[in-house]
Amino acid sequence: ELGLPGVGNRDVVTRFYEDGVDARNWKVVADLLAPDFTHNGQRLGPEGQRRSLETLYAAFPDVRVTLDDTVFEGETVVVRMTWTGIHRGAFMGIPACGRRVSWTAISIIRLSAGKIARAWVNEDALGLLHQIGGVVEARSR
Repeated sequence: ELGLPGVGNRDVVTRFYEDGVDARNWKVVADLLAPDFTHNGQRLGPEGQRRSLETLYAAFPDVRVTLDDTVFEGETVVVRMTWTGIHRGAFMGIPACGRRVSWTAISIIRLSAGKIARAWVNEDALGLLHQIGGVVEARSR
């Protein structure tokens, strides 16, 4: 703690992604999420978040997240991140294509009592779908 408001919260979020999500350490993920954790307005709790991540890991078993930028103030932490991995399993009904893909996301996270209570995530899903063949480009006639 550097005496700056929110530094501890930034550290919680960094630990969540690096030591929990990226390392697939469910104990860390569960310990850092509030029991009533919500993701994009949907109440998931730690177990629902685990199921969501397992779906991602099934499609991209080697997926890694890199935290590119972190901004924090008080109970709010904003993270810009890059996800990379090879598409080896079905994702959103799209069969594995074996391509290495990369997509970005920005997450606005609200902490409460030292735990991640809410996350609003905006990710480049269209870019990801395009890379794995889930979007066909329209051609002009």
